[in-house]
Amino acid sequence: MDLAVRSLVYLGVVGSSLLASGCLGSRSSFVGGSDVTGKIGAGEVIPASSSDEVTDGKTRTSESKGNNPMLDAEQLFKAGKFSEAESIFADIADDKRNRPEVAEKARFYQAECLRERGYLPSAVDGYNRLLKDFPNGVYRERACGQMFLIANEWLEPTRQEIRKLERAERAKKGLPTEPESEEEKKRREAYENSSKIIPVNFDRRLPTFAPEARALEVLENVYQHDPTGPFADQALFMIGRVKFHRGEYSDADTFFSLLVDQHGRSPLRDKALELAILSKTNSAGGPEADGRPLKEAMRLINLAKSTSPEMVRSRGEMLDEQTKMVRYQQAEKDFNTAELYRRTGKYGSAWYYYDLVIRRYPDQLTWVEKSKNRMQEIQTELERSKDPSFMESTRRFMLKYVLGTPAPTLPEGKEVPKIAQLPSEQSTPKDAPKNLPKELQPRP
Repeated sequence: MDLAVRSLVYLGVVGSSLLASGCLGSRSSFVGGSDVTGKIGAGEVIPASSSDEVTDGKTRTSESKGNNPMLDAEQLFKAGKFSEAESIFADIADDKRNRPEVAEKARFYQAECLRERGYLPSAVDGYNRLLKDFPNGVYRERACGQMFLIANEWLEPTRQEIRKLERAERAKKGLPTEPESEEEKKRREAYENSSKIIPVNFDRRLPTFAPEARALEVLENVYQHDPTGPFADQALFMIGRVKFHRGEYSDADTFFSLLVDQHGRSPLRDKALELAILSKTNSAGGPEADGRPLKEAMRLINLAKSTSPEMVRSRGEMLDEQTKMVRYQQAEKDFNTAELYRRTGKYGSAWYYYDLVIRRYPDQLTWVEKSKNRMQEIQTELERSKDPSFMESTRRFMLKYVLGTPAPTLPEGKEVPKIAQLPSEQSTPKDAPKNLPKELQPRP
C-alpha cells in the first residue's frame, strides 16, 4: 500500500512540473497561439498577435495596423496617403483567409492607389487581376471604366495622328475644317512640340514599350470582361479606328462589325457601319481572293440604307460609290472564274459564268462587253470545229496539246447552235442560262 501511495504522489509531482514548465498548454494556444478571437466580416480580418503564424511565415503589414486593417487603409486613402494605403490593401487582398467581397474591395482600392500615384501600367495590371479573380464582382464596371480611361490617355498620340491626317484630306478636297476647342488645341500643340518617336518611355504614367499596342490590349480586356457594359461599344470603336488607321483592314472590320451587330443603339453605330463597309472593301484582296468580304460589304450597305436614314442623308454618295465598287469587283471575280473554265477547256461552265456576268451586273459595262465577246468567240470556235481541213485540225491540236486550251468541238452530226437558242428544260438545271448552246448543256 505504501508503494502505491508513493507512486501516486510521484505522478502528481511530475504533472505539476510539466504544467509549470509550459510543456502542456490550453487549446487556444495550440490552434492560434493567442486567446484573442475575431470574426471575418465585411471590412474585417482576423486579428493576430506576435506568436501567430501566417501563410508565408512573415508578419503582414495589415497585422500591425490594428484590429481592422481595412478601416485603417480606407482612412489613409481618404487622407491621400496612397502609398501606405496601397500596402495594406495589397496585404488584405492577398490574404486567403479573408472573404471574397473583402478581397475584391481591397484589390480594387490597391489599383486605385496605384492610379492616384501615377503608376498607370501597374494600376491596369491590378484592375485586370481583379476582373480575372472576380469576373462578376461589384467593382467590375468601375474597373473597366478606369481601364478605358487609361487606355484612352495612352492613345492620345495616335488620335493626334488621325486628326492631322483628316485635316490634310479635308484641305486637299477644299472642305472646311471644323474649329478646334481650347482643350483640343492644347493637346495638338503638346503633341506637335513633343518627340514623335520614343522607343522607351521613362514616364511612369506610360508603358515602357509600345503604348499603342498596350492600350489596344487593355481595350480588348475591357470588352471581354464586360461586353454589354457602358464602355464596350467605345472600346470596340477605338480598337477598330486604330486598326483602320494602321491599314489593318481585316482586323478593323472585325471590331466594327461587332459593334454594329451587338450594339445597335450605340451613338457610334453609324460611324462604325461606315468604317466597316470601307474596311471590307479594302480587305477584299482583289478578284483572286475570297469573295465573302464583298458579300458582307453589300449586306452592310443594304443595312445602312434600310436602318440609318441619317447616314443615307449625309453619306448617301459614299454608299453609292461603295456599291459601285463592290459590284465592279464582284463582276470581275465572276468574269475571271469564267476565264479559268475557258482556259481549261470547260466551255459549258465558262459560258454559264459569262452569262451570269451579263445578267447579274448589267451596269458594269466593261465586264458585260468582255463577256459577250468571249461568248461570241466560243460560238465561232464551235462553227470552226466543223472544218475538217488540215490547217484547222493542226490548230485544234496545238491548242489542246501545246497551249493546253482545247477548243470546243461539236459532236458528229450536230449543227452549230444559235446564241439565242433555248436549251431543253428537261436536261438543264434551273439556274443555267437560257441561251446556253445545246452542245454545252450538262448531260441529263
